[in-house]
Amino acid sequence: MASTIALRKPLDDNGLPHHDPTPPPALVTETSTAGGCKFQITPEGMTEIFERLRPYLPPYLKRVQHSTYALRFEFAPFTGRESDPSTPDTHTDPKLAYGSDDKAERALRRAARGILDDLYEQARQQWRDAAYVADLQQTVKDTGARWQAYERENKALESAYDYLRTPAAATDWPSALSRLVDAQERALAAASAFDDRAWEIARVHDKHLYADLGHHAALARAGYPEATDWHITLAEDYGSRYYSEWSTCMPLTERVRRLISQQDTHVTKVGRLSGTATGLTEQRRKTVSKREWTWPQAPSPRGMVLSVLGIVTLGVAILSMAVSYQILEPRFGAWAVPTVGALDALWVVFQATEILSGNNKSRALRVQIAGLALTVINAAIPTADLIMRGSGQFELAVILTPIAIVATKTAWLITLPSLGRKVSADTQQAIAHKRQLVADQLETMEAEAAHRIELLKLATELERRVAEAETEYRKSVLEQQQAMTEDLHTQAEATAQTITEKVLPASVAAIRLPELGQWTPTAPALPAGRDASGTDGRGRHAGQDDLASDRDGERRTGRDAVALAELAAVAGVPTPQHGEPLTDGQLDVVLRHLRYRDDPPMSQRKAGASFRQAGFIGSEERVRRAWNALLLKEGLDQGEEADTADDESDREEEPEDADA
Repeated sequence: MASTIALRKPLDDNGLPHHDPTPPPALVTETSTAGGCKFQITPEGMTEIFERLRPYLPPYLKRVQHSTYALRFEFAPFTGRESDPSTPDTHTDPKLAYGSDDKAERALRRAARGILDDLYEQARQQWRDAAYVADLQQTVKDTGARWQAYERENKALESAYDYLRTPAAATDWPSALSRLVDAQERALAAASAFDDRAWEIARVHDKHLYADLGHHAALARAGYPEATDWHITLAEDYGSRYYSEWSTCMPLTERVRRLISQQDTHVTKVGRLSGTATGLTEQRRKTVSKREWTWPQAPSPRGMVLSVLGIVTLGVAILSMAVSYQILEPRFGAWAVPTVGALDALWVVFQATEILSGNNKSRALRVQIAGLALTVINAAIPTADLIMRGSGQFELAVILTPIAIVATKTAWLITLPSLGRKVSADTQQAIAHKRQLVADQLETMEAEAAHRIELLKLATELERRVAEAETEYRKSVLEQQQAMTEDLHTQAEATAQTITEKVLPASVAAIRLPELGQWTPTAPALPAGRDASGTDGRGRHAGQDDLASDRDGERRTGRDAVALAELAAVAGVPTPQHGEPLTDGQLDVVLRHLRYRDDPPMSQRKAGASFRQAGFIGSEERVRRAWNALLLKEGLDQGEEADTADDESDREEEPEDADA
């Protein structure tokens, strides 16, 4: 009989048992322990984790050190002024977010997030230490110098106090006490100065409470290893006004104050036993003795307000009792007295209880409600009586009673919360002193602001006046320049027109001017041809030698240069120079000068010869065109100029004919 045998494992295609392939080992294995979760990470898993964390690694990470149980991260040094290192958000990263269905993948992601948290936690701890040190470096400043000053004054105080125990102190006891008081004041001032800076350091300690560095270690790293000797207590101890006798955490100022108190007590006892008055202590004793027998001080402003309101409340209560009794007595008889008395007495008692409750709102609330209820009842009695009487039978007391009751209660509700807490006389004096300081400071600020406003207004006015004066000055200068320019321009145009229209003959320029050291009083020479009997053929008087002629030639050459420079200046061109090429304007100036240098004017032929003889450079064609242009300006043509030239040649030939 056939039967079926079940196989433990299925057969493959060859009929052999099927073997499943061995799964690869997990990159990260997570195991639960009593203290939490423990991860076993393979090297491949660590590589995969840091590959996924690469976008979130901070730029200041330098190296990662692997150990058996943990990872250590090495960072670049922090300055303490960077932003706080915070772990980035990885919830939206598909490679690090929660929610994977694969167990191995979930373990890998949890391990990666844990490594990232550890990295930023180590960075944050190092940053906290750096920020702690940076704040101390900014806060300490001159604390060391202040501590040294305190130590010097403390030693001086101990020396002054020890001197009182020596026999030599008996000879100058008042002076020794005076030196002791001075030393006490200096030591107290030095301690107070040190506490001011120590308080700031203590606040820095509290600010960096979670840093790994201790107080002394942080100060040492900040560059103050001597801070181990400084007396710095908790920040909250510096603002306290009371220190118990057994308290050890007290500022340096309180320690010095207690030392001074012990010294004063000892000196006072010595003075009392020896019969020697100690000055200030004796004065203090007399002052205390007088205060014991003085009358109590005047009430405070708060007490005055409460007293006035209390008197008014009692008066209103009495008025209410009288009016309510008149209203209720016809109906209640003798029972009206206790009824009215109870209502008004309770109204006053509730009001007094509200005062005693102070600022405790929970206690005062019930009393306020009861007081308001009694106020309504007491005011309702005369109000109802007025309504029942009708018109024509009103009494003034009945009308005023409900108004007074409601007004009194309203006054209490408004005034009592505004009075604040009841404080001691010392506190009131301190508050008044502080208010006075604030008022003085505000008044000083207003005065300084007024001074500055006045200064600014005056400066504004002065600057406006200076600006107006400067404007007027510049305007006058510009007007003068304008007038001068207009006058010069007008005169220049007139001069140019005159020079063009009325050319001076050469005889004017030939007039010699006297020179210092060479002038002799002689009659001016007459022109040639006017009186031949007194001159020779060259126009010289008898007695003039060749040296004078040479000197006249040199002067004429100098005058020609001056006249040429003046013509060039009027024409607005550079002065023509010998041996240099001339522009058209310079050529016109030279020809004009040569033409009118002699009287009568030269012809083109003589002017050209003089042009070459003077050493000026210019082609014959340019000279001819310039000469024709000059004649056109003068209104002459070449024919007239040729006639003038023939006349000149005839005049030159006349002496030869006469000789013939």
